[in-house]
Amino acid sequence: MISKYITRDRNFGLDLLRFYAIISVVYSHGSWLFKHIPILEISSKFFFIDGVELFFVLSGFLIGGILLKKFTNVKLSTIFNFYKNRWFRTLPNYYLFLLINILFSFFLFKRISAHTPKYFFFIQNLFFDSNSEGFFAESWSLAIEEWFYLLCPIIILIISFFKVKNKVLFSAIILLLSSLVLKYIQFVSNDFDPKNYDVLIRKVTILRMDSISIGLILAWVKNTFPKVFLKFNFKYICLILGLIFLVYRSVFSSSINNFIFWENVVFKDTLNSIAISLLFPFFYSLRYNFDSNIFTKLITWVSLISYSMYLVHYSIINQTIKEFFWPDNGYMAIFLFVTYFLLTLIISTINFIFFETKVTKFRDKINLSDSNFRI
Repeated sequence: MISKYITRDRNFGLDLLRFYAIISVVYSHGSWLFKHIPILEISSKFFFIDGVELFFVLSGFLIGGILLKKFTNVKLSTIFNFYKNRWFRTLPNYYLFLLINILFSFFLFKRISAHTPKYFFFIQNLFFDSNSEGFFAESWSLAIEEWFYLLCPIIILIISFFKVKNKVLFSAIILLLSSLVLKYIQFVSNDFDPKNYDVLIRKVTILRMDSISIGLILAWVKNTFPKVFLKFNFKYICLILGLIFLVYRSVFSSSINNFIFWENVVFKDTLNSIAISLLFPFFYSLRYNFDSNIFTKLITWVSLISYSMYLVHYSIINQTIKEFFWPDNGYMAIFLFVTYFLLTLIISTINFIFFETKVTKFRDKINLSDSNFRI
């Protein structure tokens, strides 16, 4: 059954990165269950690459490839087709799980967030992290991606009036520099406290276009210098440098994260994303063997259902366990963790097969041609 959804044109290396990203996120969010098992409680630290930042860079890389291919001549139909493809991919699933979260909050958890209406328009963390109370908490990263999808084509359209050759690259640079400037302004205008890093910097939409922009710039590098991108020496040098930086940041995080230095606040996530982007030439070159073993297919399958996993694992399954099944011993903790992981995989698989794929088929039937946008 899995083979039905795995096409031969998939890039296994990117699937492997997506697999790592979602497993690291799901695992780290469930590691609180191991409070009775110290050796397992610290195990999440072995995921030294931030899964969400990896998702950002990967998203920018994939979107960049689409923009570079489709936006050579920018027309209204090009922009609207881009929006159609992106939003049919992300919005139906998002709104489905938003409604489920609202129902869970009202009937199961007996609490409703005052900020709930903001979630329908992706403004829950536009200027600050207002979803820190726990309602659909993982949606902060989705809001950042949706705003990037909205703004980037508009910036490309504006740039195209100035006859700029590398429109996509310039749009990415504009968004990257804007994020850095706004992060610096945010840092100097607040009495900065490390405890408020997520609220004031990391999860604020207008400050976090940097990581996705880096992925887009990476796509431009691949498109402009394809032979260099896949050259043996280049990809291995990048891989080693990226891993050294990421491991160093992870091992020495306590000494590095000295928030007295504004540079570490402003550039922290940006530098991590640059290091993550250095891994891509190596992983992009990995080939997928369609008839390979079950582990390869499992990695690809988890990659396919990763968006559903991201939406269901935390606010629905994880929070339900926290609310009603808090473990009081190590055996119970392991049982609940396995249950949490399996439910995430099962529900995500059901959602992917019976909802995501149906929406994708419907999307592919819609054609937005130039004639639809004539004035």
